[in-house]
Amino acid sequence: MDFIPLCFSFSCPVKLKPDGQQPTQPLLCPHCNNGALVPFKSRRWFEFCFLPIIPFGSDHIWFCNICSWQADRNSFTPIPAPMPFHPPYQPQYRPPY
Repeated sequence: MDFIPLCFSFSCPVKLKPDGQQPTQPLLCPHCNNGALVPFKSRRWFEFCFLPIIPFGSDHIWFCNICSWQADRNSFTPIPAPMPFHPPYQPQYRPPY
């Protein structure tokens, strides 16, 4: 009798998807001060062998595309960026001498 090892994997990852209603003016991220805060929908799935099988629940969140900061849309009110919006100054990269 031959023994064939089978490997199964399961997990519960969170998948993010844009919510569709984009703000008319940039919203400031409180973590990195960039105007990259957008509405997203997060949903937790049960995955078996990398296939999403059962959705557990979903939340509507604010998500920063730059620093990946997130907050619940019901508990956090974002601050609109002043117009015209200029991102924070970031010096150019220079290789070490």
